[in-house]
Amino acid sequence: MNRKGKVTLSIDEELLREARAMQAREGKSLSSIVEEALSSIIVSKWVDELAGELELDRLDPIDPSTIPKTRPRGLDAEKIIKKERSRSIENLSDNEQTLIF
Repeated sequence: MNRKGKVTLSIDEELLREARAMQAREGKSLSSIVEEALSSIIVSKWVDELAGELELDRLDPIDPSTIPKTRPRGLDAEKIIKKERSRSIENLSDNEQTLIF
């Protein structure tokens, strides 16, 4: 069970009105809305730090339908994977190959 801490916040009145409207629409507590927002910010920072450690520009969520458009031309991933699997299986002993099939 997660322990909750109490906090007092000073928030811009217009932002607070919008948050309360969201609260009414979504049937959530103001606390849960603030908690979700803070979690989102923290995860975003963590992803940015991870991207930096991996020496990547950014790790942005993407629409899966855009993936084929961004792949380098001339690479056939399916062929490459099948070739690597075959090579890996050839390097296994007969007993290990039996376990796979």
